[in-house]
Amino acid sequence: YQFNPSHYQTNVTIKILLKAIANLPHPDFSLCKYLIEPDKLREEPLSSVVALGNQLETCDFEEFWQNLASTKSSIPAIGSVMGFTDSVRKFICHVVGISYQKIKTDQLCRILDIKRDQLAVYLEEYGWKLVPDDPSHVFVFNYEETIKTRNISEKIGFPQVKQLAPVLQNAASDCHKRANIYLLEVARLKPAYVSVISFSRTGVGRRDGRPLIGLLLSCTNTRFGKTRPWILGSSLCGSLPVSVHVVAVAAAETQAGKFAYYLLMQPGVSAPSRQ
Repeated sequence: YQFNPSHYQTNVTIKILLKAIANLPHPDFSLCKYLIEPDKLREEPLSSVVALGNQLETCDFEEFWQNLASTKSSIPAIGSVMGFTDSVRKFICHVVGISYQKIKTDQLCRILDIKRDQLAVYLEEYGWKLVPDDPSHVFVFNYEETIKTRNISEKIGFPQVKQLAPVLQNAASDCHKRANIYLLEVARLKPAYVSVISFSRTGVGRRDGRPLIGLLLSCTNTRFGKTRPWILGSSLCGSLPVSVHVVAVAAAETQAGKFAYYLLMQPGVSAPSRQ
């Protein structure tokens, strides 16, 4: 009809639209409607059929049944579409199933356009149940029962980690270079002091000192145990930078004060280099 408007037949078009309505929620009705000229959509009886489809798509079910009863006499094609009302009720049940967890029994009967004694058929077909303590409501679906927990496990093998090692090493090297530039150009430390700080950051204090620390722990044998003295000592050393930070404020203008401050406050050396 879109390419040959002269072949347009109203009765055939109405039957096609009614079959498309019966196929909801599939988009057949909208696709068929868009192929018809707007002027013809506004003409009776086609406009009444389009109104029925629009009411179903907007879930105005009670209004749909009222209009359907009034247009059956003027549109005989409605009775010629086999299973039209049953298909519409299946669509309504589909909408109820995805929209409600509990619905009033009277409301369900109205939107399905059925009597109360006919409701048992639909309850059995769709697995719905009357609420035991409140028969005036129908229990449609419990969404909490469908939620399944999933254990997400990330498997990262050594080959994947090995590929990241060069990148991390380059990033660490770049960070150390930037820290040295900061100490030389911003903090105005002497190159000799910067060399000592750089060595303490990358040498004995971070990598080469680990075997020595392990040996010292193994050789420690006191009545307090092997690790407790070292824990106490590291706590005292951890509080030392705070004291140095206070002292460095007074000695900020001297090279020795700056050297002592940046030597102990290693995180403070790296932070400016990342900014």
